[in-house]
Amino acid sequence: MSWLTEKLTQTATLWKRDGIDDNGEVYYKAPITIPVRWEDEEQVIISITGEEKIAKSQVFVDQDIQEGSYLFLGTSTFDDPRDEADAREVISFSKIPDVNGERFERVVFL
Repeated sequence: MSWLTEKLTQTATLWKRDGIDDNGEVYYKAPITIPVRWEDEEQVIISITGEEKIAKSQVFVDQDIQEGSYLFLGTSTFDDPRDEADAREVISFSKIPDVNGERFERVVFL
């Protein structure tokens, strides 16, 4: 755990993308709460496909999170993130190792 990970003092609800059903609909794992550091700051992000996108927030997290998952600042009671008005889709994930390659800073862009 790094110094930044130790400073994850906010709580967010995470819906991890789990797959696509026979009708082409994305479905999600049951929501969980995770510690985060949420920063609202617009940035230009280049997605994994090379597409340029505007991220409205960057969120430091303690685990790998797949693009297409959703985060909500706070605790949500909804099973589906699309029912939570303020839930935001993860458009990019970055994992940066320390100089020893032993600890990582993880950040998602929403």
